[in-house]
Amino acid sequence: GHETTASLIGSGTWLLLHHPQVAQQLREEPWRLASAIEEMLRMESPIQLTGRQAAVDVEVAGQKVHAGDFVAVSLGAANRDPRVFPDPHTFQVDRADNRHLAFSHGGHYCVGAMLARAEAQVAFHALLQRCPDLALAGDDTVARWKQTQVFRGLTQLHLKMA
Repeated sequence: GHETTASLIGSGTWLLLHHPQVAQQLREEPWRLASAIEEMLRMESPIQLTGRQAAVDVEVAGQKVHAGDFVAVSLGAANRDPRVFPDPHTFQVDRADNRHLAFSHGGHYCVGAMLARAEAQVAFHALLQRCPDLALAGDDTVARWKQTQVFRGLTQLHLKMA
């Protein structure tokens, strides 16, 4: 859980720096932070791709999947599905009914989800209150993303105090 929580904090910081009005709103109304973290998880899910083995025969989007078949599941794509999330590419910290799959679902639901949320809550509250002048040190090229299809997160983000 360390890598995924660290990725959530890094990606969430990147999102807040790209949406300074949201960061200011969260400084003034910290009670909105829990909802903001859910939106960060939806927008930049630390786990983008996972696999499942079909338990029964099923048809998905016209494709037959047989019991025992391995299926790749794109959590990141599901979290941007316009049939589920209106305006899915927009960072909306007050998004209603934010049923993202960043922690998976059902029997595969992440056992560390509550801990990750609590750690993120502490980290973002401290960041927003203690570093109100935090900014990117340059343009978006200062961000380096992991080069993997499974994990989404930053490997590098240059920051400065404005």
